[in-house]
Amino acid sequence: MMTVPTLPNALSSIQNTAGGAVDRVWYAFLAGVRRALANHEARLAIMTSPVDPVASDIPPGEFRIWKNTTSGTLRLWANDGGALRSTLLT
Repeated sequence: MMTVPTLPNALSSIQNTAGGAVDRVWYAFLAGVRRALANHEARLAIMTSPVDPVASDIPPGEFRIWKNTTSGTLRLWANDGGALRSTLLT
């Protein structure tokens, strides 16, 4: 029988660190997934570019999974009120 894993207590403190930047990226990601599913949109494709995105590439409150072909990195980018925030996907 499979059991559901529990999250370590340390994970619950992420929202209180560094101004909640990690939470804002994931919140934008999850909000975008919810909108995409509700609108039957196919926004979940990986964007590919030789450079990282700029704020005009991603509308405020939305996210993109972005591959920088120059650096080879794959990141989740979110536009948080005009400021881009990202986290590396490994």
